[in-house]
Amino acid sequence: FRNSIFFRDIPVHIIKRARTAFPWNATDDTPKFTGIPPHIIQLAKLEKLENEIVKLRESLQPAVAGELNRRGVGCTQFFTERLHERIDSLEMNLTTTNRNLIQQ
Repeated sequence: FRNSIFFRDIPVHIIKRARTAFPWNATDDTPKFTGIPPHIIQLAKLEKLENEIVKLRESLQPAVAGELNRRGVGCTQFFTERLHERIDSLEMNLTTTNRNLIQQ
């Protein structure tokens, strides 16, 4: 254990802060003993995060595509029809307003 390069030349101020904790004198900062190595827990959390990202991507793509289709992005026919409808409506309103003004 002490022959490992990770435990050589540790600064004195860190060694003074080091503490051994047992379950009966543990503090809030003491890691919880689960019997599972910490790196395995981190790998499991990473795998869970990757699965959530995949699910998010699968659910987000159809939602975005549906919203873009609803708004007519990339489709000129949709906007052309709406513009024609609005121009026709505006023309009808102006014609009606002009007729009313002329009759008065």
